[in-house]
Amino acid sequence: MILGLYVFSPIITTWLHNAEIYEIEYFLIVWALFSFVGFSNVDFLLYDYLKYFTGSIGYFILGYYLYIKQKSILKNRNFGLLLFVAGTLVSFLGTILSSMAIGGQSLLFFNLGDVTPNACLQAIGIFIMVSNTDWEKYSKSINNAAVCFGIGSYGVYLANVLFINILDKIISFDIMRNAALTIILEWIIVFIVCNIFIRLMSKIPVLDKFSGI
Repeated sequence: MILGLYVFSPIITTWLHNAEIYEIEYFLIVWALFSFVGFSNVDFLLYDYLKYFTGSIGYFILGYYLYIKQKSILKNRNFGLLLFVAGTLVSFLGTILSSMAIGGQSLLFFNLGDVTPNACLQAIGIFIMVSNTDWEKYSKSINNAAVCFGIGSYGVYLANVLFINILDKIISFDIMRNAALTIILEWIIVFIVCNIFIRLMSKIPVLDKFSGI
């Protein structure tokens, strides 16, 4: 996905810098509609011919739009928190209800990766909260931690799936018998290990170019 966006980014970036705000909104509306069609798995003929309006490219454009759009609600951290909580609840409740409906485990809300309504709400919420936080008003230690994790976030994004797969092979979390606790514990472990790994890479010649820092 990252490689595909990088290859396409010179074209998209040029368009974004010259596009009117309503043109960007038009793309995002069509992207949201057809992404939802793909998520719901509706048999819709036009979907096969408009797939270039779907996928992660929408997030690429959405991030730019949220950054430049001057609207008070998009600068409100409480609104961002509301979107994140809503997306998280949709993930949990949607998975529970869809699993009950089929009498087994349902991955409906995760099988498309990040291109699902719930993940989109979470992403927008986090973006609004982080980008509109005045970090300088917090203590120096909190500010430094935010900068540190921010710098390493790209590398962590690229490496996290690798360590999730490794962790699942060497450690059995089934003994915990608690899905929510398992998710939280695994997230913490992967987050810490990924940050250590990325920072070690950044100190090694040649590998430092691939660390994302």
